Amino acid sequence: MRFIKKAVLSAALMMIFFFGMTFAAKNTQDVTLVYFDFLWEGKIVFALLAALLSGFLLGAVPTGAALFLCRRANRLKNKSSDRK
Repeated sequence: MRFIKKAVLSAALMMIFFFGMTFAAKNTQDVTLVYFDFLWEGKIVFALLAALLSGFLLGAVPTGAALFLCRRANRLKNKSSDRK
């Protein structure tokens, strides 16, 4: 069962990667992003990658912090139960 789960996940990730690469190869238009007085001109691929990276960081940092705190709490709980 575990092998099937890994195989399906690997296939899905490869499909997403393939879709992303073909999307980037076919969409080479220039875009202009304006934020107040800041003006950035570049390829749409770089704008999408920047948005993806910022979204990943906005999700990964709080999740990682919460995971760290939970593991720390469990470790402290296990240490206190071992002393008894």
